[in-house]
Amino acid sequence: MIRLAIILMLLSAGCATAQTATILSGDHPGFTRLTFPLGAGSDWTMQRTAQGYTLRFADRKTFDLSQVYRKIGRNRLAAIGADDGALSLIVPCRCAATAFRFRDRFLVIDIRDGLPDPASPFEQTAVSPLRGAAMALRASAGTAPPGRMLLPLAPGTVPVPVAGPGLRPVKTVSAGLSARPSMNSQDIGGLEKEVVDTLARAASQGLLTLAPDAAQAAAATTEDTVAPAPALAEPPHPVAGTTSDPMVEAHGAVAPGSKVTPGLLAHTSLDTLQTLLDTARGKTGDGTLCWPASYFAFPVMDDKPQTFGDVIGPLRTKVTDERDRPDAQAVTALARGYLAFGFGQEAMQVLDIDGVNDRERVAIRAVAKVIDDVPQTTPDLAAQIGCPGPVGLWAALASTETSSLKPAGADEIVQQFKLLPEILQSQLGPRLADLLRRTGLTELAETVLAPAQRMAVAPQSASQVAADLALDRGDVAQATGVLEAMAAEDPRITPDALVQLIDLQIAQDEVVEPETLSLLETMQFEYRNQPVVADILRVRTAALVHQGNLAGALGLLPQAEAALDPPAALALRDVAVAAVAAQGDDMLFLDLAFRPTGAAVSPAVQNKVASRLLDLGFPDRVLAVLAAPASGSIMAERRYLRASAAMDLDRPELAAASLSGVTTPRAAAILAGQRDMAGGPGGADAAWRSGDWASLAVSDDTLLQEAAALAQDQVNPAPDAQAPLASGRALIDDANRTRATLDTLMSRYAPPS
Repeated sequence: MIRLAIILMLLSAGCATAQTATILSGDHPGFTRLTFPLGAGSDWTMQRTAQGYTLRFADRKTFDLSQVYRKIGRNRLAAIGADDGALSLIVPCRCAATAFRFRDRFLVIDIRDGLPDPASPFEQTAVSPLRGAAMALRASAGTAPPGRMLLPLAPGTVPVPVAGPGLRPVKTVSAGLSARPSMNSQDIGGLEKEVVDTLARAASQGLLTLAPDAAQAAAATTEDTVAPAPALAEPPHPVAGTTSDPMVEAHGAVAPGSKVTPGLLAHTSLDTLQTLLDTARGKTGDGTLCWPASYFAFPVMDDKPQTFGDVIGPLRTKVTDERDRPDAQAVTALARGYLAFGFGQEAMQVLDIDGVNDRERVAIRAVAKVIDDVPQTTPDLAAQIGCPGPVGLWAALASTETSSLKPAGADEIVQQFKLLPEILQSQLGPRLADLLRRTGLTELAETVLAPAQRMAVAPQSASQVAADLALDRGDVAQATGVLEAMAAEDPRITPDALVQLIDLQIAQDEVVEPETLSLLETMQFEYRNQPVVADILRVRTAALVHQGNLAGALGLLPQAEAALDPPAALALRDVAVAAVAAQGDDMLFLDLAFRPTGAAVSPAVQNKVASRLLDLGFPDRVLAVLAAPASGSIMAERRYLRASAAMDLDRPELAAASLSGVTTPRAAAILAGQRDMAGGPGGADAAWRSGDWASLAVSDDTLLQEAAALAQDQVNPAPDAQAPLASGRALIDDANRTRATLDTLMSRYAPPS
């Protein structure tokens, strides 16, 4: 304890009359500059410490720090402290400091972005006066650490680091002990008691802890150096160091293999607060330290609505000072103001005013790109996925991948979303709702979509997501209604929404309005060089088929097929060809059936084409169309069609080969030379056209069966005299059924064009 008291006495020794020097500063693109007035021939040294740099002057200056943070922020210089002629510079970033004389009147220090050069003379580790005194006492007591040589000190002196290459040498500075009267043992005892009481009080408040022993030190690890240092007035110092490595003093750990003796480490309330903040920030799964919530703060607005000018005007007036120089903090605040109203590009332009680009501004730029839906150019924000707090919300919005959104963290993301300004909720809600919907969190998606839907004119993206949510619930009618309303209210409906609307209308057999098709044709030209044009051509062709404009659909089909991938092109061709085979006039059908690509449809549609060709009397073309293989029920029907074509060509042996092993009545009738009236849609149509009621009465088509029954039944139109009311009522019911059957027949067999 006496040894510790002597150390404190050495540190509190008097010095020569101090000279007060005012430190000036300024922020520049890529670096922060500090300027110190120098006297003629003044010597100085600057060396690296655990938390930044130590700057010493041989003439023991005192410093006026009041102007340091007037023009700079704390992104490169978190704190600066003066102590007994030395300055401690706390550097929180990956930066390096360099120093040079200017006109022999000023010392200029630049703290620049980037990793330091190990060969720089300013990167040499500095030895604090406290540790120097402790080493001197250890040397005098014969307790120097193994492997290290301690030079004896002159009585009453404190070692000062020797200047590095290119720097002026600094002489050993007197600690001023010789100026004090000698102290007897009684004085030392009182001082010792005072020191003990002070240390006990600090220990009871948790501000002092024992330094780790060798076993603990070997297992200790340092924290992530990416985290910014706290804004301290001066750096914390150990009360009694027992190691010779400055990183040990900063983190409370030593390199494996170092031998240490018990000592004390000092803490402050700011150290405890920083630990709590780092714990609250958390880390991602791969250990990346999460960005603090302060990076994502927005200007505080009153409860009453404020206009854009009410918020931005005062912020703009503070951007520059009376000398028209930008203030870094005011620039950041103005950028946040633009973000609060949803202006991302404008916020990024504001950040270019002073050229500062610290970590906080990297986060602001990333948020601006999210707001404007611009892809991220750096992985910084994407690396924050899974972090708690607002950074998790912005990281999820930046990724747009469902894998970035875990159900366990979705509730917190929604909570952070509700803390955003209302304008941002309306702007970002549809995007987050779509992400939640694709993750399967439908209820949360509807919650975040509500602010956008409450707007006087809901954005198209909100209507699109609302339609998708309705489809996820199986409510096709509601989804169609939402899209129809969007198309009616907004002529600038997105092509994706219009394509989805027409698909739903066709699926529900609704009428596609001519105005909708005209808008679709306009979009086909407008988006001709974009991928969405393939869907526009597909749905436009399908809508023409649905309307019955088969010639128009066949004219557009080649262009649509060229834009679509092969499976989608085959599906669209099947729809068009099947419609022509069932409804098209004879000339249109024959023109299609005899094209070289007429068979380039699915086997099921090939059967429909062959059946229509049989009805029109082209059996040879039937065999060409049905030459491709098929399977299952499609192949079974194909055998009947081949046999019928062979019999029409007077080739009974080919017909028998086609129906080999088939013993159904239909096969027997075909081989007996009868037309295949009862088989498939084509045979039934032929029987209808020829008036073969007997064949239609046993066909598989219930409508044609009813028509055959009507044609063959003999009905007495006169009522029964014994029961006139009942018989008359029966005749009316029979007439109604007959009329319904005839209407259905007329709609199926429309007159040829």
